[in-house]
Amino acid sequence: MGNRSGNSELDLYRTCCFTGLRPQKLPFGFDEGNRLCLQIKERLKQEIIRLITEQHVTHFISGMALGVDQWTAEVILCLQEQYPDITLECALPCETQAAKWSVNQRERYFSIVERCSKETMLQTSYTRDCMARLIFKLAVEMSMMMNVLASTADVDEATLRRLRGKCVSDVKKSVGAVTFEDVARFQKGE
Repeated sequence: MGNRSGNSELDLYRTCCFTGLRPQKLPFGFDEGNRLCLQIKERLKQEIIRLITEQHVTHFISGMALGVDQWTAEVILCLQEQYPDITLECALPCETQAAKWSVNQRERYFSIVERCSKETMLQTSYTRDCMARLIFKLAVEMSMMMNVLASTADVDEATLRRLRGKCVSDVKKSVGAVTFEDVARFQKGE
């Protein structure tokens, strides 16, 4: 296992959770050598470094699904050499999460889990609600982080309302399939 610093109450306020699109939902599928995939991975790495250096995030949680979840977990594991205080928690919805994946996909999954700082198994077997339980855990962690950030943020109400409206609208009209490019253009004011 990797870095095993314990989770104190303060660590909860410096936590970032990752879950995202599965390869089947991305235009390049499972082709991780694709230019767009490589750009997304590099952008994830830069954002994680920013979170570590500017926001002092030290604990990262991944839902360990194929795609973005595992990419971010691998980035964090690589960055532990440069930032030894960061930890990776693999939040596994059930023991059988990877059971139907290909051999290579399972090997990658177990390699990440073996090197993580903490493994959290939410339940032993698959049930209809195991993914909902995982999302609930991640939402609790994000809510804690948002409350801490909000207590110190200097963002006016109008900006918050505009951003909330935009996010709700994006999710509704896309059924959750907002692209990285869409968000990047919005953040650039385009």
